[in-house]
Amino acid sequence: MRLYDMCVKVENPEEAIETAKKLGWNGLGLIIPYSVNYMKELGTLKDSVKSLKSGIDVGFGIEMNTKDSRDVRKIAKAIRRDVELVVVRGGTPEVNRIALETPEVDILTHNDGDMKINHVLAKLAAKNNVAIGFVFSNILLSYKRTRVSLFSDMITNARILKKYRSPFIISSGSLSAWDLRSPSDLLAFGKLLGFQENQVNQAMSDKILKENRKRLGKKWVMPGVEIE
Repeated sequence: MRLYDMCVKVENPEEAIETAKKLGWNGLGLIIPYSVNYMKELGTLKDSVKSLKSGIDVGFGIEMNTKDSRDVRKIAKAIRRDVELVVVRGGTPEVNRIALETPEVDILTHNDGDMKINHVLAKLAAKNNVAIGFVFSNILLSYKRTRVSLFSDMITNARILKKYRSPFIISSGSLSAWDLRSPSDLLAFGKLLGFQENQVNQAMSDKILKENRKRLGKKWVMPGVEIE
């Protein structure tokens, strides 16, 4: 199985890609913040990555970080046909709920780890195929009681997601090449959360990228329907 670290937000993509390759990743999802100039910024990022000829597969995405839930659906629909990954950084309970109600969103990540999932949100995630992100950097960059609290919340979230078979991903969430971790490290992290090895491997696969690359193609009409 090809393994991908799907939510990497680094300022130096060249260094991150080279490090990821050495760590054993087959691919990365490089994420940049949403802005009105996102297409120009994406173009610059793609050009710099293309020039590397690294031999590692790279997907590109946009992350929304907003406290206004009305922005989530509007922006997600506007950028869906432009990017391979649409990510929402969780904030208020209302933003989290709207993100999980929006099929155009691929991944909902934690806002510094602070996101509690209940059965209603888990069902919405499963219904609209929005993956919940378990981000290792939230644990890595936290301390003492905060770390304990975050990890406890993640274990509870994992238990609920397993019950309702909701999609999820596991990512380093790295902000620099130094924050990247190997696939085996994230596998161990996933197991600590209570997932089985096959579930963690699926959570680090290229499933989301493969489906969205089909959507961006001219033959795609709707989920399950393509022009032959």
